Amino acid sequence: MSTVQLLKSVAIAAIFTVFATGSASALELKPFKDALFAYPAILASEDDGDFVTVDYQEMRDINGRDRVPEREVKGDYVSLGVRWKQDFETIEAGGRDVEIFRAGKLKNAAFAVIFIHGRGGDRKLGANDKRFGGNFNRLKNLAVDNGGVYIAPSVKSFDADGAAEISSR
Repeated sequence: MSTVQLLKSVAIAAIFTVFATGSASALELKPFKDALFAYPAILASEDDGDFVTVDYQEMRDINGRDRVPEREVKGDYVSLGVRWKQDFETIEAGGRDVEIFRAGKLKNAAFAVIFIHGRGGDRKLGANDKRFGGNFNRLKNLAVDNGGVYIAPSVKSFDADGAAEISSR
């Protein structure tokens, strides 16, 4: 999976997860660096604006934010204070031990954003504040600042067993 496909999938999964956990009208997130991450153009809108398709351009939305493309973001795009509210841990789910990265509290979270890495990755990818234009850092800060939780589990396989493992949470 390419970086572009990966990040498009992350954005779709993040939006779906936020809205699937509660009424969109009941969940309004406090901003986090909105001017820097502003949607450049809405290409389509459905469900009274609850689901939007936005214009995506890798140069602008990732590499243009990076000091070193895909490796190190410019400092304005991140806030590292969230690191005090995150951890790598192992949880038990469905009778299995699952390694996760977590930002925010699992218990009583208002919503959840779950990042599923691509093949060859693990939970560390979704924890990295300084890669991919600061997008992971922004998701972590939005979740923590708004009473939610951001989770990046390590997925051992991308077959039916891996899907069952992740859905057991």
